[in-house]
Amino acid sequence: MYYTGVSDVNRATIIAIEEGQHLEDYNLTMPELPKERVVEGTIISTDGKLLPEAKASYVGSDPIIYAVPIVSPGHFRLKVYEGIRITINAYLNDGKDKQIYSDPIQIAETGDYKNLRLVIPQP
Repeated sequence: MYYTGVSDVNRATIIAIEEGQHLEDYNLTMPELPKERVVEGTIISTDGKLLPEAKASYVGSDPIIYAVPIVSPGHFRLKVYEGIRITINAYLNDGKDKQIYSDPIQIAETGDYKNLRLVIPQP
């Protein structure tokens, strides 16, 4: 973890800035954003057919589920920062108020993941 201007939390300083207050002669050093990487692939059924109605989602270190951008029916593409581990899976509404899910895939903290296949079992 990186704290503004220092690499050790014990050396980090709390700065209280009130609305409208101007700081002079104070240099705030912000770290560069981590490198972006790509996670992309297709959503298919167990027999290999593309599932254009399917959606995908992912979860990171927090317990919030995020939608994965679908770039074309059955194809997803997501940008993730280096150093972030996510779990991604796909789902399909079965028409009976239920969803069918693919097995989740763990995405490590580094590297691009291209041509992933999220496989949803046939109902």
